[in-house]
Amino acid sequence: MDEERDFFLTTPWCAKLLNDPEFVPCPTPSRKYKSSTEDALFAETLKTSNTISAITTFYRKTAPEATHVEEVRMLVSLEYGLNGWQHIAHGGIVGAILDEAMGGLATFNTRLRTHPKGGDDTPSIVDMVTAYLNVTYLKPVSTPQIVLVTASLREIKGTKHYIDGNLKSADGTVLAKAESLFLGLRKGKAML
Repeated sequence: MDEERDFFLTTPWCAKLLNDPEFVPCPTPSRKYKSSTEDALFAETLKTSNTISAITTFYRKTAPEATHVEEVRMLVSLEYGLNGWQHIAHGGIVGAILDEAMGGLATFNTRLRTHPKGGDDTPSIVDMVTAYLNVTYLKPVSTPQIVLVTASLREIKGTKHYIDGNLKSADGTVLAKAESLFLGLRKGKAML
């Protein structure tokens, strides 16, 4: 089993979420080192015992005929090295974490497409990029703590993925929320 997932299984509220039969564990690709330097922010810079010590990702099960996953969740362990203020995570880090979860959902869905041209005569998508990310900060995100980040698919229009997200504390308080648009890429160019 994944070492980062094991970390969260020792915390009762996290274990309850991870053991929910409606959800399936999945890799967190951005936590894996790549020689291309892709994902270096989360795979190296923020993968330390004093920044983000652990992340695990899981998604809501879908019907066999489904072509999209509607929801992805991430548990994220936030440490003091993320602080912008005393015991409070920097707002930019909060935005980056939300972007990571929502982008993960968009990328995950592009890989699930069953038709070689996306089913709508658009060229196959090879990756996703953030077109916009609007974050609303509702409460300070204290450190250290474990947070639950949820990304929910609102709509797909061609290669545009509209995704909502939120970041919650252990007691379910929404600390930040976001709305985003991700665009499909083909050969390094955004597809509108």
